[in-house]
Amino acid sequence: MTSEEIKESVSVRDVLESHGIKIKRNMCSCPFHKDNDPSMAVYPKGVKCFSCGFSGDVFALTEKLDNVDFKTAFISLGGTYEHLKGNDRIRAISKREQAKRNAQRAIQKEKDFYKQLCRAILICENANVYEPYSDDWCYLQNQLPVLMIAFEQKYMYGNEVNEGNVYRLARRINDRFV
Repeated sequence: MTSEEIKESVSVRDVLESHGIKIKRNMCSCPFHKDNDPSMAVYPKGVKCFSCGFSGDVFALTEKLDNVDFKTAFISLGGTYEHLKGNDRIRAISKREQAKRNAQRAIQKEKDFYKQLCRAILICENANVYEPYSDDWCYLQNQLPVLMIAFEQKYMYGNEVNEGNVYRLARRINDRFV
């Protein structure tokens, strides 16, 4: 594929989402600096961050996200060089496949986190099956606000949460009370 064919077939939205970046109303949090509110506008053919000033098309975005040069970004997006032969071609294909696997792992990790968190919240909300003021009932009542705040911050406001701690807590609740 040529660069023009790639620009027509691969959207910046696809590139951002493959890296686990959530887009709401054509805006997202810029992955190149810490910000609490979405500052990057997502257009059909490119992006523009109003905080750090980054702007670019699918190639510039892939270069910066993957920390690679243009040639690697071009190949990872499906481009082909006619003169790419032998080991160079194998390496390029391998890098592209590894990037796809990493993106799939990130998506699966996000799904697992969401599932564990929702199940733990549901268990805490149904604490009434335990004797009021028993150890289990108190434990679940105390953990519910922690889980709800994490859910609200991550999924309603798009803020960062300590996913490791929240995941361990949710997993502990799911393992203990299911």
